[in-house]
Amino acid sequence: MEKSAEQIDAVRRGGTVVVVGVYSSETTELQLGAYWARALTIRFAGLTPVLAWWDRAMASLEKQEVDPTPLISHRLALEDAAEGYALFDRREASKVALVP
Repeated sequence: MEKSAEQIDAVRRGGTVVVVGVYSSETTELQLGAYWARALTIRFAGLTPVLAWWDRAMASLEKQEVDPTPLISHRLALEDAAEGYALFDRREASKVALVP
């Protein structure tokens, strides 16, 4: 929630900001006044049981029931991995596939 101001700009008054993912820290900065003034709700999605779904997801991929390619925004050579991280940092990439 480091980019709190950017996140709440996308939410209508009275809307909900959902926090997904895993956080490595128990503290974060939050502009509480902005949430209060716009009557926003914060909701935590919790952890996803990835291992419980892994076999089913891999089977769906093998059967070509699911096409994951629309998730990939960039394909880079393995030696360009640092640029892939920079793209994420600048919020210019959603998923980078590194090709050996």
